[in-house]
Amino acid sequence: HSNATQRQSAAAASSSTPAEEFGTTMSPALEKWCKEQMLKISGSDDLTLIAFCMTLTDASEIRQYLVEYLGSTSQVNNFATEFINKRGLGAPQQEQWETPGSAKKGRKKKGGR
Repeated sequence: HSNATQRQSAAAASSSTPAEEFGTTMSPALEKWCKEQMLKISGSDDLTLIAFCMTLTDASEIRQYLVEYLGSTSQVNNFATEFINKRGLGAPQQEQWETPGSAKKGRKKKGGR
């Protein structure tokens, strides 16, 4: 836990937030919420992973990274869902490509591209 804090303060010394390092920005409200969630989940408010996820626009990809790094607990899954919703990326993207009209019909089409 302490070395995560040291990493955090080293990053903070450059005075840019993790999100800015990845060239994205987070609203203060989203950042605050993410920090609270990360503290609950991992005991650290390091937002490097979150900042990386801010660069992704595919909901399923974001969920994959969060689960991979934070574990696949219901807490992490809830966080992933909320995070994706807060970013307005609700529906999984490949469904939108397949059937712009109705995502439900597209669900059966699993294989293919």
